[in-house]
Amino acid sequence: MEQIKSEDISVIIQGPVTRKYLTRCLESVRRHLPNAQIIISAWNEDLSHYDADIKINNSPIPPPQCSSTDGYLGNNLNRQLVSTLQGLKKATCRYSLKMRGDIMLSGDKFLNYYTAFPELRNEKYAFSRQRILVTNLFTRSPKKSKLLFHPSDIALFGLTSDLIDYFDIPLQSDFDSKYFLLHDKESPKYKLWSSRLFPEQYIMTEWLKKMDKSFVCSQLKYYTFTDNNMNYFYNVFFSNYLLCDHRLFFLPQKKSLYLSDYLDCIQQEDFVSCVKTNLFRVGWSLPSQLSLNMQSRSYIHMRKHFYKLIYQFRKEFSIKCFFADLISLIYYSASYAVEEIKR
Repeated sequence: MEQIKSEDISVIIQGPVTRKYLTRCLESVRRHLPNAQIIISAWNEDLSHYDADIKINNSPIPPPQCSSTDGYLGNNLNRQLVSTLQGLKKATCRYSLKMRGDIMLSGDKFLNYYTAFPELRNEKYAFSRQRILVTNLFTRSPKKSKLLFHPSDIALFGLTSDLIDYFDIPLQSDFDSKYFLLHDKESPKYKLWSSRLFPEQYIMTEWLKKMDKSFVCSQLKYYTFTDNNMNYFYNVFFSNYLLCDHRLFFLPQKKSLYLSDYLDCIQQEDFVSCVKTNLFRVGWSLPSQLSLNMQSRSYIHMRKHFYKLIYQFRKEFSIKCFFADLISLIYYSASYAVEEIKR
């Protein structure tokens, strides 16, 4: 695949406008993608202060939906769908980057990663024209989280036509958003969540319903987990998505929001390792660019146990788990230090 230039990209910045965050977001886009088309797609906001090529104020605005069984209104899924799709429809470039206004681009290396990746895919499950780039943050691992069909929706990159297909789906119904106010929940996980699916799951499954007529998810709930569903998810995920570490792509401005949501996600090294194994079976070797930002196994383990250690204080504290992770952190930190000295 040929290298993608900034002039080939439309950047759609969507979501609620916070002046401090959006200003930094725009500055990062201008710095790393200087010739990109920038589109802000917001909800009845004053956009006169911002440096963008196209400014869209979406109206009427879908109201927030119910997101928890205690009646808290905070599910902005429909607002995301409307603002993202309207921005994409105004995009004039071959590729588009959809991102929230409270994150900043960390650079343009994600473009090297995107173009270096082998295009071999399972044609039976390849519903997009090219892969859609997503990040590890909020891309849940079914094995770790027991959540299926949950690719991150914070930032996505791909062909504009593919992203239009991805977000051109029906809005979530009131019935779906209040599903567990009316039905019993069979899973103790996320006890307060009221919607039938999480927003990320809703987007992916509605897109699949449109792209794969054999896919049926009317009875799927956020915790539905079967071997058949998992096999289908992995086939679709590896054929249509490309996952990278968020640091290769963006930096969150609200860093505290993401710490506890890191442990049960699919990581870049795991994704590349799985693809590498499958491609080697057909005699394909991965380009050297795919080592970009990849860390040693000791570093990966060290980072994992560091997050788990901190996680102990964010959840119910466990002495046994705390000391187990503390010892693991010390061990892998020492291993990583030795590796660095040898280099």
